[in-house]
Amino acid sequence: QIENNSYGIDGVEYRLTQHGFARDMEFNVITENESSLLFELTSNLETKKVYPYDFILHIGYRLIDNKLEISYNVKNTGTVLLPFSIGAHPGFRVPLNVEEKFEDYYLEFEKEETLDRILFDSGLLSGKYEKDYLKSTKMIPLSHALFENDALIFRGHESNYISIKSKKSNRVLKVGIADFPYLGIWSPPGKKAPFVCIEPWYGIADTCGAAKAFKEKEGRIILNKAEQFACHYSFEVI
Repeated sequence: QIENNSYGIDGVEYRLTQHGFARDMEFNVITENESSLLFELTSNLETKKVYPYDFILHIGYRLIDNKLEISYNVKNTGTVLLPFSIGAHPGFRVPLNVEEKFEDYYLEFEKEETLDRILFDSGLLSGKYEKDYLKSTKMIPLSHALFENDALIFRGHESNYISIKSKKSNRVLKVGIADFPYLGIWSPPGKKAPFVCIEPWYGIADTCGAAKAFKEKEGRIILNKAEQFACHYSFEVI
């Protein structure tokens, strides 16, 4: 999220809505077979209305037994530095079994984590933290009240994956997050929605009132001419 949905580059103002522009664009299918798909988005006149850079974005999906792996690859095809952020917003049904309820579930990190919670304010970072929100623990019990103050946002986790588990059954859904420095956990506050989002990110929202040049935005990646960036995450049913 960009403060006021606008940012400037070289004296020109651009409008960019929440979660960026790529999710609203039509991708081309590059390859397709029984177990994989590869999509491509290339910079064009429409993308340059909101983001004035040349790039190629590939998003790949590969099914390996019970695991779905999603990969991102960004290439700078222009002649100037390419600043960008990228991330995912997948949601998972909770409960996984119809006879259970949301509160029967919990999230479990691969490793014990000690993490501050980055606090939100109207979709932007407030500049404040809840110190040691997680303290040498793997577990976050799920409840709808957990999200009354918006998403749980963490920076610098050590775990390679986080799992959705039930206290009443053996169903497990494991989300691979090893490549990503930021992690969001969210369900719509006040709606008792039957799902939770596990969101791995490279990049994060602006901080309220602390607007910076786009190239200085926290968490952004910068690619040199012809340079590429790659990362991936995964879902696995156990």
